Amino acid sequence: MIKMQKILCPVDFSECSDHALQYAIALAQTFKAELHLIYVLEPVTYGPATGATTITGATPATGATTATGGLGGLGGGLDGLGAEFLEEVRISSTNALTDLAKRARKQHAPIVERIMIGTSFVEIVKYARDQDVDLIVMGTHGRTGLPHVLIGSCAERVVRKAPCPVLTVKHPSHDFVMP
Repeated sequence: MIKMQKILCPVDFSECSDHALQYAIALAQTFKAELHLIYVLEPVTYGPATGATTITGATPATGATTATGGLGGLGGGLDGLGAEFLEEVRISSTNALTDLAKRARKQHAPIVERIMIGTSFVEIVKYARDQDVDLIVMGTHGRTGLPHVLIGSCAERVVRKAPCPVLTVKHPSHDFVMP
């Protein structure tokens, strides 16, 4: 018999991740598993090609972003505008994840929510390994062609590197286009 105690659902606040979350909630209910929701802030570099300043932060599909608790030392060396932007993004992402978790708790408990900083697929895989996750459920945007080459596929990388099974969920309104 398959036993699942922890299910991880990485989110990016897009329609695709919302759709995957519904699968994750249903599976967590079925297996009476703990559901882990994580959002990963991707590092973004601002400035000219030489001497660029790196600001840890990102803007997800909803315009939200965050790191857990304050700037956590991430604002070092930033001018006032950069630190202010990072703090706005942190607050926005924290609120978005809290709201998402609150909605999910109406359907299932217990839920763990975390915000990570780094490269999405790396942080997802590390979290799954460190927390001994039994299944990862994540949405896929279904990009093909040049967007796939330029942006890459977080889901594809997680499938290749994850220490556990990964269920990828395609949003029903995204049509498959044959290459």
